[in-house]
Amino acid sequence: LKAVRTVWYQRGRVDANAMMTLAALGAMILGEYGEAAGVAFLFAVSEHLERRTSRKAQLAHQNILRLQPAFGILPNGRRVPASYIPTGTLLLVRPGDQVAADGERQFGRRSGFEQGDRR
Repeated sequence: LKAVRTVWYQRGRVDANAMMTLAALGAMILGEYGEAAGVAFLFAVSEHLERRTSRKAQLAHQNILRLQPAFGILPNGRRVPASYIPTGTLLLVRPGDQVAADGERQFGRRSGFEQGDRR
């Protein structure tokens, strides 16, 4: 049904669903029921793997977005939403803080790894 809907509603556009359905139907018409079952099985496995991979990618993306801090701290201690930090703004970054914007260290000591270090 998915293949028929795709071809019908998308003006004859043929996708993988339509091609696999056509292959299975063709095999059945030729009396190759084992081939038809094999095509259907392999297509079901590929659909499952595609859904699983897509779900994992979506979860990874959500996890990355959770790492983004919501606020930056100005030198006067005021918290500013990360989306409102203009270019050139100095931010206070305390040990253990996540940095709310891309930038360069202006002063102070670094501790640990800084991305972009050239050693």
